[in-house]
Amino acid sequence: MSALMVSTLTRFMRLPLLTIAAIERAAIGGGAELTTFCDHRCMSENAKVQFVQTEMGVVPGWGGASRLLNIVSRSHALRLLGAAEPIQGGQEAVQCGFAQVSAPPQKTIDVATEYMQRQFWGSPDNLARVEAAFSGSKKKK
Repeated sequence: MSALMVSTLTRFMRLPLLTIAAIERAAIGGGAELTTFCDHRCMSENAKVQFVQTEMGVVPGWGGASRLLNIVSRSHALRLLGAAEPIQGGQEAVQCGFAQVSAPPQKTIDVATEYMQRQFWGSPDNLARVEAAFSGSKKKK
């Protein structure tokens, strides 16, 4: 399963598209890892992200640990991974750099959509070209 997920997520990251994870409730374990493969994250105030793998005696096996180091500071990543410390709510997620935007409960998809439209107002073709330009460095990690 690990090899299949790594292969699938690598292909996902290499898509010439901008991606955002809209986290409404909980992303735990593998779900937390999946959020690290998106370019942006929008998190509800009621949401929780937690890497619980170490509590089960394993490490994240899909590449989420190394991706997390590209998102938050090393010391914060160590706490999130080593101590299974959760990120509680959108404000905390934005403050630590995990998410770009926080959303009220039940509005996460709307806020994520508005964020992407506001930040990336160019045509889809232009956005695809920008994303493709990054794919040589960012997406192959």
